[in-house]
Amino acid sequence: MNVHQGREAATAPRMNAGIDVSKDWLDVCWGDQNRRFAHDAEGIKQLAASLQEAQVDLIVVEASGGYEVAAAAALQAAGFAVAVLNPRQTRDFAKSSRRFAASSATASA
Repeated sequence: MNVHQGREAATAPRMNAGIDVSKDWLDVCWGDQNRRFAHDAEGIKQLAASLQEAQVDLIVVEASGGYEVAAAAALQAAGFAVAVLNPRQTRDFAKSSRRFAASSATASA
């Protein structure tokens, strides 16, 4: 992660990644990349290699009923900082910062 000492960063800024976890897929976004990986050991291995190549610093994963556990643990074991977030808190934060996208026509009316 970026560590600041005085006014200078100790390391160059690195990008973060977000993962949407489902039973079968890991949908991942970092920088200008949007990719889908299989939610199995090989897919997680490919994901870790892609994120290491992109020099991703932090991976944010929304808790998904336990489906996120294997991917989060494997990514931590690969040396990544991983944050598993509660979906309700994520949604509340988005609402509070006015970055919430309405998911239905009635919500946006």
